[in-house]
Amino acid sequence: MKKHIGIFAENLSRTVDRRMLVSLWASIRDADKIGRSFLQARTAMRYRFIISDPAIISVADIDAHIEKNSAYPYVELTRLEQSMKKWEIGANFAAHEDFVKLIREGNFTLHQAKCICYDIVSLFVKTVGKMNITEAVE
Repeated sequence: MKKHIGIFAENLSRTVDRRMLVSLWASIRDADKIGRSFLQARTAMRYRFIISDPAIISVADIDAHIEKNSAYPYVELTRLEQSMKKWEIGANFAAHEDFVKLIREGNFTLHQAKCICYDIVSLFVKTVGKMNITEAVE
């Protein structure tokens, strides 16, 4: 497993052309405590305060008539999660390259781009944490 994580970290570094450290530790067992996307949480809180509805806790609680940001890569994030669970290394790297391209060429605000990056890292931590991997690699 350490080899797979090492390869992942190396290819991710090459994709973004920066040195990176990917490390996992025992506290990842609490990965379920990691919140959903910051963008989703912020949207839910804004809606809750504007509408004054204390029942709104997450984006899923917002009525269906509220317009969602269709440009946000929900489908791509789901595809990445599935490939991570199956340890399809090639598909993982292709997905990361697609995300980098999407962010660079997309019409995202800086905040949306940060949220996409947060979601990718959060997804990685949650998925690997559920697999009980506790090794650090650089």
